[in-house]
Amino acid sequence: SSDASGAPRAVARTSASWLASAQPLADLAGLRAADRIAVTGPLHVSMHLYAVLHALWLGASAGDSLSGATAVHATPTRLARLLAHGTVRQNLVVAGAAMSPSLRAEAAARGIRITEYYGAAELSFVLAGRGDGLSPFPGVEVDLRADAAGDELWARSPYLALGVLGQGMLRRDRDGFATVGDLAEHTADGSFRVLGRGDAAITTAGATILAEHVEARIALLPGVAAVAVIGEPHELLGERVVAVVELADRANLVDVIAAARASFSVAELPRRWLVGAVPRTASGKVARGVLRAA
Repeated sequence: SSDASGAPRAVARTSASWLASAQPLADLAGLRAADRIAVTGPLHVSMHLYAVLHALWLGASAGDSLSGATAVHATPTRLARLLAHGTVRQNLVVAGAAMSPSLRAEAAARGIRITEYYGAAELSFVLAGRGDGLSPFPGVEVDLRADAAGDELWARSPYLALGVLGQGMLRRDRDGFATVGDLAEHTADGSFRVLGRGDAAITTAGATILAEHVEARIALLPGVAAVAVIGEPHELLGERVVAVVELADRANLVDVIAAARASFSVAELPRRWLVGAVPRTASGKVARGVLRAA
C-alpha cells in the first residue's frame, strides 16, 4: 500500500482478518457468486486487492474490464469519470475517499445502487452505509476521541492489521482500539461522517481548519472540476491556505475566487490560488505530500 505522498508501506494482516469481513461486505453490497466484478484500480492499493480476493471468495469472476460487469469497485474520482462518460453499472462499491454530496446525488438520480465504506489498510473496514451517513461496519466498535484538530476516529474489530512497516499511521491503545488519525463527527441522525486526516489540519491566524472541508466547499463552486487544499508556512499567519484548482471547460479562476469570497469565512478562504492538475495517490486521494514538495 502507500501513504498520501505515495511512499510505500507494508501492512501485516492475518488471513483470518481478511476473511472475517467477507460475508458482511457481500451482504451490505448485495454481491453474489453470479456477479462479474470489475476493479478500477491497481492491486497494490488495498481496496482493489481486497475487491479481487473478495470476488474469488464469493466464487464470482473479477477483472479490470467494465464490459459485462454487474458490479464495480471504484474510488469517488473514478466514479465521477464513469458518470461523465456514461459508463455506469447499477451496483457500485465506493471507497478510498469521501464522496461529495453532488456526486452522491448524481448517482442516486441515475438509479445507481451505491455501497460506500470507510476504512484503511491498517484498520480494514470501519464504517459503511447506503445513504448520506455511515454506520459501524458489522463487527466494529467505534469511538470518537477529542484531539487538537477535532474528534479522532478509533476502531476495535477482528479486522485490524497486526502492524505496519514504513510510513504507516497506525496507533493502538491498551484496550485493542486503533486509529490512523482520521477525524469524524456524529451527524444529526446518529450516523458518522468522516472529515479527513488530522494531519491535513491547517492552523491559520489562530484558527484550525481541515483541508478536506475547504476542498468540499470549493468543489461545489461553479467552474471547479477538482481541487486540492494545503497549508504553507507564513510568517504572519503561521500557515496560509493554498488552493490548487482544476477548472472546467470555459471556466476562469477570477469567477471561482469571487464565489469563494462571497461565502467563505476569513479563515477558510484560500489566500493563494493556483490553476493546475490535482495530484492523487493510486487510491484516488489528494497527494498532499506531492503538492507540498512542489
